[in-house]
Amino acid sequence: MPKKQRPPQDAPKSNIFAIGAMGRGLEQSAVAFLPGVRVELLSNRQAIIDGCRGIIEYSDTLIRLSSEKLILKFTGANLEIKLLSQQNMIIEGTILSLEYE
Repeated sequence: MPKKQRPPQDAPKSNIFAIGAMGRGLEQSAVAFLPGVRVELLSNRQAIIDGCRGIIEYSDTLIRLSSEKLILKFTGANLEIKLLSQQNMIIEGTILSLEYE
């Protein structure tokens, strides 16, 4: 009985959307070169700010921060700065708005 011939197989295709460990490392290091400020909001209860340069105004209803090119204005209730380091900050409370000036 003759053997069936299989059609030639194409080379395996690479997934251009898959990011390996090396790609993730490059992505993270590229973020370090981006200018400006990074704000991460966790619901309306917490804001994590990277790239903050200083506090302009601070009360329990208003926090204004300076960054390299912007001023961030958080308004809300019971706002307080929970963490403050050279360029990072965590704000907690009820955040009602975030404006860029």
